[in-house]
Amino acid sequence: MALDAATLALTAAELKATLTDAKIAKIFEPTRDELVITLRTRTDTYALLLSARSGSARVCLTEETFENPETPPSFCMLMRKHLTGGRLLDVHMEPGDRIVYFDFQCTNEMGDLVRNTLCAELMGRYSNLVLVQSGKIIDALKRVDFEDSDVRQLLPGFSKDILRNTQCWGAMIWLDVV
Repeated sequence: MALDAATLALTAAELKATLTDAKIAKIFEPTRDELVITLRTRTDTYALLLSARSGSARVCLTEETFENPETPPSFCMLMRKHLTGGRLLDVHMEPGDRIVYFDFQCTNEMGDLVRNTLCAELMGRYSNLVLVQSGKIIDALKRVDFEDSDVRQLLPGFSKDILRNTQCWGAMIWLDVV
């Protein structure tokens, strides 16, 4: 079952109430389209599943255990580098959209506090997970280059800005600028 914007808004609100101020303990990538983030609050430990599968894109808490590959994929290693030890500040989304933003306060290689945003774009076959820092894309689970799309590229170093609602689609569009 595909998630519509209304259901996703309720899910995001529940995740915000449950996970705000939780600390990231572990990050796994059990399959090439799924990420599991273990978060600890003062009282409980939760497993947040972020799935970018074309047929079952979703964000949810899960009690299921996953078998992880022996060597983590590169996206998982990148997520561990930028997010491990971070604290979840906020879970939010734009009304009517199917993108959930997870804002984390983390430390970078220099020990400075930075704000990283993990964007879970849950749009069928275009579903994706994108890590953004200071408006710049750090990386995406599924990179989109100029050969894949003339309109919207998701490559490291590109800017990620939401500009406006489009009247013809009734959805938010992303404009990326080098």
